[in-house]
Amino acid sequence: MYVFYDSDGKIPYCVGAISPEVKLTSIPEGTTPLYLDDEEYPDVKKKYSYYTIENNIPAYYTYVPDSVRLPSMQQAKIEEINLACNLEILNGFKSSASGEEHSYKFDEEYQRNFGLMIGAISVDPSLDSIPWPTKNIGIVNHTRSEFIQLYLDGKLFMESKLYRYFSLKEQILAMTSIEQIKAIVW
Repeated sequence: MYVFYDSDGKIPYCVGAISPEVKLTSIPEGTTPLYLDDEEYPDVKKKYSYYTIENNIPAYYTYVPDSVRLPSMQQAKIEEINLACNLEILNGFKSSASGEEHSYKFDEEYQRNFGLMIGAISVDPSLDSIPWPTKNIGIVNHTRSEFIQLYLDGKLFMESKLYRYFSLKEQILAMTSIEQIKAIVW
């Protein structure tokens, strides 16, 4: 989508992708229309979707100012780090609870299974050997205390990722420039 400003700084024109029917003419020297990707600026597209170019000639146009772009950029970056956070959690964690370091799955099914097993351990004191699958060597038997430590390691792993996500989200919402937002990486 292309957005065009008039001399008052208002957006009088906003069109979809340039097609053979829409040809831009009389473009002021030294300026370029800004292409707004539908995914990157969904709020701008919704807000100005009813505008068109009249007679194929925009009056004045320039880049969309940061004040207009900032909220959608913040939201897009928050969604990006949320996805990265979730992927990192679902990819699993490492623990040395059994005495040796192993990689453990931590997708949604395994998170539920961890909760079910820790619940079973807490109500059945006779459970002292818990076989649990690892990603690197298959099933490993854990003692009761080892499994409790494994559960706590998984909980700490997930919490550390979530705390990082919420911290970055707060930082992003406090940012006042597009450059600051773009610099944030998971």
